[in-house]
Amino acid sequence: MLGLAGALPAPAAAAPAWNPAQDLEGMCATLQVFDGSTSKGYVQRASVGYGFTTTAAERVCGAHRETLSALVAANLVHERVVGGAVRCYMLETVREYAVERLLETGEAGAWHRRHAEHYAAGAEAVEDEHPASRSGAAWQDLEAEHDNFRAALDWSRDRGEVELQLRIVGALAYFWATSDHLREGGVRLDAALRDAADAPAALRARALTGVSRVAQD
Repeated sequence: MLGLAGALPAPAAAAPAWNPAQDLEGMCATLQVFDGSTSKGYVQRASVGYGFTTTAAERVCGAHRETLSALVAANLVHERVVGGAVRCYMLETVREYAVERLLETGEAGAWHRRHAEHYAAGAEAVEDEHPASRSGAAWQDLEAEHDNFRAALDWSRDRGEVELQLRIVGALAYFWATSDHLREGGVRLDAALRDAADAPAALRARALTGVSRVAQD
């Protein structure tokens, strides 16, 4: 699955501090949940945005199963089984409020970067499996996470993170060539390469290979 345990290390102690009711659009959120036995507020974290796996929640946000269970019990996060795997989702109204609070903290960029790097690593981890079959587990994982890849690519493009863009588009080329996202894949590859003149040659070469792969299908 794309919440691969080795994709990113667990958040270090030096990671940005969490505050009540803040959220990283696309992945990480911190919400204030109340302990019914003491009525004392405490901070809980969860992945949000485009759906997420419990492993991704832990790797990107440091949110363990107990954290997610508390948010589910509070009806702030909902779980659904998709393709045989549990995915979590947050109510849009809650998410929008949390995004506003995060923007006020000035820490959104740090968590967006962590989200983008996590999904870049996840795509690269399954690239060698050549996920060209829609019936394969790797292909289905990529499809389930496609909105997260879009968010990661959009953030990377808007921040001028060319190398991060190239990593993602190069790793997704096999998937795009066999999916309903073929045209979008071509556009994403072209966009990443437009600003890649000074990027490492290996990353540019992989993206160019992706362009030819998409063009053949």
